[in-house]
Amino acid sequence: MRKKTPKVKYLLNDLQYIGSTESKRTIYYVFQTGKDYLICSYRDSTYRSGNFNVVMADTIERVYRIFNGEKRVTRRQIEEHPRMKKFIADFDVLQALYVMVAMRQVSIDRRSLNAKALYFNFKN
Repeated sequence: MRKKTPKVKYLLNDLQYIGSTESKRTIYYVFQTGKDYLICSYRDSTYRSGNFNVVMADTIERVYRIFNGEKRVTRRQIEEHPRMKKFIADFDVLQALYVMVAMRQVSIDRRSLNAKALYFNFKN
């Protein structure tokens, strides 16, 4: 299910900093804007550049509701879950997980930092 894309001028109004998340190579800064979340990513290897992505609040709520309390969950497991397939696009899952890490609802399993996939632990 695709949502209507929010207008950039509304996204940048009243940003509230939530926190940051660090993956294997990138730092993600998470801001809340209304109901949605804005993620700004920054990589040391790309000099003075970064990206931003938007994650809808209902995406985060749905992922958390389905996987609440689960340990060592990968992005792919979430994408392939029957209740998630038609709801979310592939890239949205990883962005939603980074938002939840910044909100301290999910943690990155530190044992996965040397593995191919990142593993996430959902808190109750």
